[in-house]
Amino acid sequence: SVRSIGEFAFGGCLGLISVKISDSVTFIKDSTFVGCNRLTSITIPNGVTKIGDSAFAGCASLTNVHIPETVMTIDDQAFFDCNEVKNIIISDSVTEIGSHAFDNCLSLETIRYTGTEEEWNAITKAENWDANTGSYTIHFNYIP
Repeated sequence: SVRSIGEFAFGGCLGLISVKISDSVTFIKDSTFVGCNRLTSITIPNGVTKIGDSAFAGCASLTNVHIPETVMTIDDQAFFDCNEVKNIIISDSVTEIGSHAFDNCLSLETIRYTGTEEEWNAITKAENWDANTGSYTIHFNYIP
């Protein structure tokens, strides 16, 4: 019956390597997993509608991110400083990507978006949502 995960609930859990979030969670609050620098795998279930500020900031070992089809908002710095992230899947349900959401994702190679290029362009993105990411490719109409 858990519907959200509280702020700093797992912040700084240095031994945390993998997390599967309960299907009943609808909101991952601010800084929930901030600084979990050994976290390599995270499963965000369908049902989550919002990923809060800095929710996964500093998860330096995270390599892949899959934003499920129910998420509408990726808040400021949600994945800031996740410098090992190579691949991101973003569903066409996303309507807003906040400031520095993927800032300093230095290894980012690919964003796979489930919608069209026009839908991607219609997402409200903060000016610096992808600062310091280097060169990456966006693939549209991706089917997970």
